[in-house]
Amino acid sequence: MLKKKKIKNISNLKGKYPGIKFNSVLGSDGSGVVLEVGDPKYSHLIGKNVMINPSVGWEDSLHGPTDLSYGILGLLPLPGTFADIISVPASLVYEVPHHLTMEQAAALPLAGLTAYRAVVTKGNVQQGSNVLVTGIGLI
Repeated sequence: MLKKKKIKNISNLKGKYPGIKFNSVLGSDGSGVVLEVGDPKYSHLIGKNVMINPSVGWEDSLHGPTDLSYGILGLLPLPGTFADIISVPASLVYEVPHHLTMEQAAALPLAGLTAYRAVVTKGNVQQGSNVLVTGIGLI
């Protein structure tokens, strides 16, 4: 595992990893505290614990993105979440439910969206279906 990571990092530095540019901010999962907002209508979020929906341009359809500019934070050209302070559109942040830790809240949006698409929109899983879930890790 370490060796693969090391090779990937070396490939990044040599410019051989597709679409990644040196000094790119990667990462799609994130939660944190809102420090400031650009639009006063979101001022109620200042000081609140929030989680970030990393899917940019998927607002209209449950079945998948309809916007051709769809992207995920951390996949270029969109900056990622692996930073101390980031700026994202306020429409992408949601207050963390009280029953979730900040770590759980950070992992939920992208993993949840991926699972939803796999089970509901792509897999069309119905009552009585059998589903095998592999590689879920510690989530």
